[in-house]
This record gives sequence, structure tokens and C-alpha cells, in this order.
Amino acid sequence: MVLIACFAKSQAQINDLETEKMVAYEDTLRMLLDTMDNSPFPEKRLNASFFVIKTLKSALKTPHSFYYPFGELPAFSVIKPTSGLFKIFTWQVELIDGSHRNFGAIQMKSDTLRLFPLVDYGDVYDNLSMQIVDNERWIGAYYYNIIEKKVKKQKYYFLFGWDGQDTLVNRKYIDVLWFKDGQPRFGAPVFQTGNGDELSMRFVLEYKDDAQVGLNLNIEEERIEYDHLEALMGLPPLIGSDKVPDGTYEGFEWKKKYWKHIDKIEYQQLQDGEFPIMETPK
Repeated sequence: MVLIACFAKSQAQINDLETEKMVAYEDTLRMLLDTMDNSPFPEKRLNASFFVIKTLKSALKTPHSFYYPFGELPAFSVIKPTSGLFKIFTWQVELIDGSHRNFGAIQMKSDTLRLFPLVDYGDVYDNLSMQIVDNERWIGAYYYNIIEKKVKKQKYYFLFGWDGQDTLVNRKYIDVLWFKDGQPRFGAPVFQTGNGDELSMRFVLEYKDDAQVGLNLNIEEERIEYDHLEALMGLPPLIGSDKVPDGTYEGFEWKKKYWKHIDKIEYQQLQDGEFPIMETPK
């Protein structure tokens, strides 16, 4: 087992014995996640996901587990902000009806384990863009990117996420994580999506299940960019199952304390099959 090269940067915080334990837990997670992601039997997928919860919790009880650099695992996301204050683990499982259930946890940087479970209540709310919730009432998503901004003394962590909702609709989000008295909160009035003064608590992009939709940070331009969606059949605007990209782009730019909507982003003519680069910071 080769450990030295992979974990050299973390050796000041996690010792060889602790690393060996974490590698064993990671191997178990890899097997469970493979079953969760690929089994043709919904009950086995869900059962494997519950064992992922138990295994991850046991793993994170290992001293100095926060410093363990998880490798790439199937259908499992581990992200952290540049400040290194916490890690977020997320994954989701497809249920028998084609809907998805999201799972996750926030591990805080601490000498002792401080872990906040994320409990998916996304199907409960009528207006997802206007909710402020805690970790026990989380609007679930599989997170693939994170950026942070500071407004006065408050730090906001913007989470880019995907939810494979059901057989008709997928969603992408930009949610807002912040901490109040050490406790996580999701949602804050920082998205200006219209011409008025009303601010949304998070950005929600709902679209047809089989459509390919981009939503991410453009590092060079320092702005958020995403596909503009149009209805295929002319259904009402709120019907996400009818929405697909039309080849144009919208976005947000940061204006001191909120994200201001950009109605249209101009690009030089792209060749067929090309797409503007929306990079994920490394």
C-alpha cells in the first residue's frame, strides 16, 4: 500500500496509523458507492446509501480525519472552501420511482469531531428560492463547486449543486451556506434575479430531465454563467420539464453584497459543439 506520495502534505496533521484506518474506510465506501450508483435494484441502492452514512460517520470519528484527502469516489462529492473551515460531503441515490434522495454532512475543522448531518427536505417547500433553512431541513443537492464571499463581517459560501429530481425534471442550484452561532444555515437574500429590489435566497434552475445545462463560475471573467432556457412546447414558464438550453447564456456578477443578474452574456461566435468554459477552481 503506497501512502507516502499521496498524503505527504497532510502528514503534519494525520499520522500513518490514522491514515491507514481512513484508507480502509475509503475502500469500504468505494464498494458501497458502486452498489448505490450501479445496482439495478432500488432497494439495494438505498440500503447501500444508508451504509454509506454509517461508514462515513465511523471514518470521521478517526482522530484528525478532517485532514485526510479523500480520493475520487463514484457518485460522492467532497468539497471545501479556500479558507479550509469545513468540508461538505454529498451524494444522492435514485429511488424506485425515478426520483432522487440527497444525503450529506458538514464536517467542521476541529480537534474533536463536529459533524452536521444534512437531511433532505427539498420536496416539502413550494418556493425553493425563498427559503432559509437549517441542516435538518436542507434543500438537498449534490455539490460540485464552492466559492466564498464576505459581506461586512458575515462570510457566505456559495454552493453549486445538482439534483436529479425525477424522471421529468432536473435542478441546478446556487445555494448559500453561512453560520449563525456556529450553526449552519442555507439561504440568504443575495440574488437579484429581476429588475426590482426583491432578492432571492438561492438561485434555482429547473430544466428538462435529459437536457445538458451548465451552471458554474467563469474564473477568467469572475462571474457566474449558465444556459438560458426556453420552453420546447410553449408551456407556462414554471414548468421545468419543458425547458432546454437555446444556445445563449445568462449569469451573475458580484456587486459588493449580492449577485446581480446579467440578462445576456455575449460570446464570440463558437464553432459547432463548442461551449464557453465555466471552470471549477482547483
